[in-house]
Amino acid sequence: MSPDRHGQISLVVVPALVSPSQWVAVAAFVVLAILASGQIGPIWRGEQRRQWPEWLARSLPACIAVAWMMILALPIELFVMSRPEPVSAWLVLLLGAVLLIVAGAMVVAAAVALTGHPRRAVPPYLRDDHTRR
Repeated sequence: MSPDRHGQISLVVVPALVSPSQWVAVAAFVVLAILASGQIGPIWRGEQRRQWPEWLARSLPACIAVAWMMILALPIELFVMSRPEPVSAWLVLLLGAVLLIVAGAMVVAAAVALTGHPRRAVPPYLRDDHTRR
């Protein structure tokens, strides 16, 4: 996978054909993310009416942020994957960077759910329950 003389990388890329049912699934995911986003404030302040397990209340804001990152990454992924050959090296780097950021956010959300760290990603009312290491 070395660039040719025009800076293009020759990859066999199957065009990203998205079926109508996949568009419906994406639309449902966006609607759920919008609904969940309305609850971030009360969850962050500890004003939610539902009593959730601590790990879930602690990780919900981070999980909602990951959901939005995935939604924002989708157009970039579809753009890069739908390009005819050859694919520009910059597009490959852009897609790799976006996917790396989303994967890193998923790792942070998992760390918040499991350990309560990093503390800045944990709602303030739940930070005091954990001892500092």
